[in-house]
Amino acid sequence: MCLVSSMTLVKLPFPKVEQLLESVEATMDIKNEDMPYLKKAFDGLENELTRFLEDSAPDWILYDFAAHGLPPVAARLGISRAFFSIMNAWFLAFFGLSETRINYSDERNKAEEFMIPPKWVRFETKVAYRRYEANWIVAATRKNDSGFSDFYGSGKVIDGSKVFFSNMFATG
Repeated sequence: MCLVSSMTLVKLPFPKVEQLLESVEATMDIKNEDMPYLKKAFDGLENELTRFLEDSAPDWILYDFAAHGLPPVAARLGISRAFFSIMNAWFLAFFGLSETRINYSDERNKAEEFMIPPKWVRFETKVAYRRYEANWIVAATRKNDSGFSDFYGSGKVIDGSKVFFSNMFATG
């Protein structure tokens, strides 16, 4: 059986966020500096999404990084959860445990500390974040206009999933 034929994609309209155009639906529709407003719109979907899930009772829900409020709602309703990330697995593994991100307890807070393999990688490797990636990660540890840091949100979506899908394609 083909998995795609078993899926139903459902479109829920974003709540109005003053800083976003009404046509915005995804990260590809915005500039990087508008990302906090997109996340705020995702946060505003929680009530409508909860009603939809209660009424439709799906078997599974597949979600991405911005839906950090979704896993506890789906879990409460007994819906299986799968998280999909466009980032490859090593990139996410170097972020650290989801618990560390949720509790804001990562000791690293400078870009240079992300440009070397983390202490939990106990084998020899030259894999590390580049300067621009490390700068982005440091910024992701700070709370933004949505009221949460991206690190917190990524920890919540991963922690709340039963299945994790990551980008499996080689880059670079």
